[in-house]
Amino acid sequence: MLQELALATKESASYYVLHGDEQRMCLYRAEPSEGLRETRLPGTILPLDDTAIGSVLKYWGKEEESAKRDEALPWFTAGVRDLYTAAFAKPLRRAHAGGQCRLAVDQQEDRDSATIAATPANARL
Repeated sequence: MLQELALATKESASYYVLHGDEQRMCLYRAEPSEGLRETRLPGTILPLDDTAIGSVLKYWGKEEESAKRDEALPWFTAGVRDLYTAAFAKPLRRAHAGGQCRLAVDQQEDRDSATIAATPANARL
């Protein structure tokens, strides 16, 4: 799925999970075969910041009302973590053994990446 997303968008695609209470971790990453991009390795840990994906994970994964935005999904950010990156993010549902797993897709614009992040199965959607 990540490789297909990277090929279709010509952007990187990542799979993130909540890591502790204030961080997110990249579990998987697929890079496009051409173009400029920000490279990140699986295992990279980043803060749960105010980027689109950070906000989605905080709101749906941690149920933080303060992370909610009035704008329609997908949520968009630009220049939050890095001046040269922008992102779209929204939560998705995916069947998971024993229940539902919440996912968020974060598709970066202009030479960055698309991200998928998992949140706990009992998180709101």
